[in-house]
Amino acid sequence: MNSDPLRDGLKKAFEDSRKEYCFTDRENAGFIHKFWVDIDLLLKYFIVNPHLRQFIPLITEIAEDPYEIWQMFQENKKTGQVRLQHWFVKAMNLDEGSHGFVLVFEAEKGANESVEFLAFHGVDWSDSLNRYRRGKLIYARDN
Repeated sequence: MNSDPLRDGLKKAFEDSRKEYCFTDRENAGFIHKFWVDIDLLLKYFIVNPHLRQFIPLITEIAEDPYEIWQMFQENKKTGQVRLQHWFVKAMNLDEGSHGFVLVFEAEKGANESVEFLAFHGVDWSDSLNRYRRGKLIYARDN
């Protein structure tokens, strides 16, 4: 069986093909938000967005240690279906300059699974990142 370099790269970033992350709600300490990074979903995303593959090693850090997690209902413009989305927001300084990242989780049948990954850089990267800071802030890193 031939190995797939993209799948292998995602496997290196995660111990399992599906990894769970948990965060306590900032307003209700008794409520825990659970999210799953599913490499099969991300694999499909990176196939159609090959320019983002260089950032695959950063997904684990963004999922484990986001600056903020925002929650909002989003309507799919094609289907009209409304789903709950969570946006993990983080900014990082890399060798080629500052970048902003958003890891998107969408709730389906009670499970929040990763479905999209966005990277912003250039002169307006922080403005692009700020577009994902809306809805309800459910988690904010203390420092």
